[in-house]
Amino acid sequence: MTLAKIIICQVTDEKIQSFTHSQSLWGLTASCEGFIGQLGGWVQGECAQVSREHSSDSYNQAVVIGLWQSQQGLTDFMGSAHDNIIEQNQQTSTYLACQVNRHQHVLTMGLNALDIPEIQLISMVTCEGAIDKQKFIAEQKDFWVPTLQKQPGFIGGDVWQREKDSNNYLVLTYWSNEQAYRAYDIGVFTELTQLIDQQNITQVPTKKPSAKKVSSKTVLVERRWDVIAHK
Repeated sequence: MTLAKIIICQVTDEKIQSFTHSQSLWGLTASCEGFIGQLGGWVQGECAQVSREHSSDSYNQAVVIGLWQSQQGLTDFMGSAHDNIIEQNQQTSTYLACQVNRHQHVLTMGLNALDIPEIQLISMVTCEGAIDKQKFIAEQKDFWVPTLQKQPGFIGGDVWQREKDSNNYLVLTYWSNEQAYRAYDIGVFTELTQLIDQQNITQVPTKKPSAKKVSSKTVLVERRWDVIAHK
């Protein structure tokens, strides 16, 4: 089963360049068994206070998405090449904090195979507390997938389930440019969420309050962080 390793790092303004440089040095991953690809970038509009010892600092959020063919491939990588790369690029010194989660693939939302270099923006919607899992997945298939596939600039997307929390889903959609995503977000998405409210459909990733917690981020892709598996 395909896995996604989602890494979110807090980076101060002073460390942005250092972090970017370190993240660009993960090219050795391309030759690892079971590796599919990696991409990421900076969360837009994200700035907040961190822990007390860093209370005078604001941070930027960096998101890195690593895609793997299997759990075994990722486990082997973590036990071998991963630590060597970290030691070489010294990335641990470039961020304040780092959160890592693994997700199992549930649903493909695009029509074609994912082409990482085409992606300019990633929308990340986290849905926590999806009690009726079958209903949640059915609504992605029947409602959101057909809608997204009609949108200009939509490249593809995936629904992932967090390994350690089966009621937690992550919906990633990929866009060819920021303008296309904004047009969808402001226009079509708003209209659809109003329709959903009228139809009393609740188990979907809307931005309005519901029985579960929903949060969203938009990530502007940093091209230097791309890593494509060697064929």
